Amino acid sequence: MLGGIIALAENLKASGLFEFLKKMSIFSLEAHPFFSIILIAAIILFMTEFLSNTTVSILFIPIFMSLSDALGLNPVLIGFLTTICASLAFALPIATPPNFCL
Repeated sequence: MLGGIIALAENLKASGLFEFLKKMSIFSLEAHPFFSIILIAAIILFMTEFLSNTTVSILFIPIFMSLSDALGLNPVLIGFLTTICASLAFALPIATPPNFCL
């Protein structure tokens, strides 16, 4: 499953779908960037309840980082937000949290 998601992300990047999403995105509206960040966090939190954390991260980090230009935000901030939100899913068994060694 992980290899398929990596291949899908690379094919989406090569096909130009990321550029299409950037042009047609609801994120590029004239809204405050804070609302876009909240929307991205909500999408990731919802998706990680039904998919594995690694799969969601690998699929959505390139998508949202390519949209960061349209948002006017730092791509590292969007990647960090996506990674942290993917680690916060606890409701269903597929959404098990990662093991942290402290």
